[in-house]
Order: sequence, then structure tokens, then C-alpha cells
Amino acid sequence: MNSNKGIILGCILIVLGTCIVSYNYFGRLKENAYLKMNIELFDSEMPEVIVEENNVMTEYEKEEESIRVEEASSSNTNIVNTYYIGVLEIQKIGLKRGFVDMYAKENNINQNVTILKNSTFPDQENSNLILAAHSGTAYISFFNNLYLLNKGDIATIFYKQKKYDYRITNIYTQPKVGKLAIMKRTTKNTLTLITCTNNDSTTQTVYIAEIID
Repeated sequence: MNSNKGIILGCILIVLGTCIVSYNYFGRLKENAYLKMNIELFDSEMPEVIVEENNVMTEYEKEEESIRVEEASSSNTNIVNTYYIGVLEIQKIGLKRGFVDMYAKENNINQNVTILKNSTFPDQENSNLILAAHSGTAYISFFNNLYLLNKGDIATIFYKQKKYDYRITNIYTQPKVGKLAIMKRTTKNTLTLITCTNNDSTTQTVYIAEIID
């Protein structure tokens, strides 16, 4: 009798174990399929960037003089290594990620925060550094939390041993039609961030941030 009970209990445990393993396996398949779909949607519609310059005043311009910009500490100036040429940091959303040279093979949307070809760098006059990355739940979705940002929030670039602070002045979406307009002022150094719109597969969101002098 006891042996029969042991056999029955063993069978039950085997069945339960099989169910758990199958559930986890198919769950991973479903998750991977979703992540792949999300990434491919972004990759297949990477936009051609068109910079539309203008000199429209923003509501934050008058506040800029009252903002105290902290000097980069020695620890911050050493943040760039031989692989990354710079680092993007947005403290509000806990983002800190390096980016590589524009012409490096690793400057790829599926590997890193990517510098788009129309970019110019912070040490140039009236520059516009344009960075793009995935949103979603994949491990390369570095811009997944950009949707939490608002006008007035701060993004920082570390480049060539210097720190550049930018304040977001405009956030807008555009449909995925193969082209994406970036509207910036000719008189301001600008940081532009681009990613897929949160919970909207048909548009991309553009974040325009201007240098804090």
C-alpha cells in the first residue's frame, strides 16, 4: 500500500514538474517573440533626419541664468574610456549610458545608444547631438523610460573631459513615415533624443534639449 502511494506521489510530482518547465519555456518563447517584434518595428522604420532650424523663444530661456551648473568632478571627467567617446546621463530616470564614435561599427541601434549621422558635437558652436535608442523591454531598450521626462528636466552629456547640461524645451511625436523633422534654434547648442513612442507603434517621440549656459 505504501509503495503504491509512493508511486502515485512520484507520478504527480513528475506531471507538476513537466507543467512548470513547459510553462516557463513557452513563456520565454512568447516574451522573445514580443521583444523581437518591437525591435524590428523600430529598425525597419529608422527615419531620415531633417533638421529644421528656427529661433523661436522658449519659456525656459529666461530661467537659464538662474540655473547653477555644477562643474564636472574629477570622477565625472574620467567617465569616458577608450571604447566610449561620451556618456549620456539623465538622473531623473536613472539612465547612464555611453556612446561610441559615429563611424564605429558598434554605433548601431541594436548595440548602443546611437549617434545619428546629422549630429554635431557639444564642443562645436550651435551643435546638435542626435541620439537614438530602442524603447520597450529588451535588454537594448536604453530609452525605454524617456516617456517619464517632461519639459524642464535635465540631461547631461560627458564629452572630451567636459560636462554639458541640457534642459528639455520641447517634446513632440511624429508619424513613422521614413523622415523625422528636428526643430531647433540656430543660436543654441542642442541635444536631441529619439525613440519609439510609449504604447504607440505608429509614432516616434522627439525630445529637444538646449544647453544650459
